Amino acid sequence: MINNLYLNDVAYVGMGEFVYRHVRCVHLYPCLKKIGDYGFFAPDLKTVVYHGTQQQWDAVVKGYDCFPDRVKVEIEP
Repeated sequence: MINNLYLNDVAYVGMGEFVYRHVRCVHLYPCLKKIGDYGFFAPDLKTVVYHGTQQQWDAVVKGYDCFPDRVKVEIEP
């Protein structure tokens, strides 16, 4: 189990990339441009922390159901 996963150089998360990954918290950065369908549909994921502004987060293209409803997204500029 990974408690914190830092994706600081990632521009794209592919479709279903984290479906079978055991991670609790993912940290994303403004270099992220796109998240594919079901991108973060990980069974143990609880929190996604975006280290940027709300405007930058809103500009990220998000695929269908890229986060399950149980996942909390926090914006921390």
